[in-house]
Amino acid sequence: MAQRGNLLDENGSLPRLGKALLADSTATIAGAVLGSSTTTSYVESTAGVSAVGRTGLTAVTVGVLFLLSLLFSPLAAMVPAYATADP
Repeated sequence: MAQRGNLLDENGSLPRLGKALLADSTATIAGAVLGSSTTTSYVESTAGVSAVGRTGLTAVTVGVLFLLSLLFSPLAAMVPAYATADP
């Protein structure tokens, strides 16, 4: 993923790897404390890099869109289960 996003230095190593691993482990611990499943930051990072989003702005945009989708969740909850279930 880092190679595809041109994030490697001239030696082929990832700069600031310690900070990236610290962020990943902190998110995993926070998710466990809050009772959610473990985070999948690798999948989101891969999707962002494949869409040519290599800055933090990509993550902020996705976060804002997820928060915006919370406004529409009551609308989705109005659809009865039998309308979406397989026959």
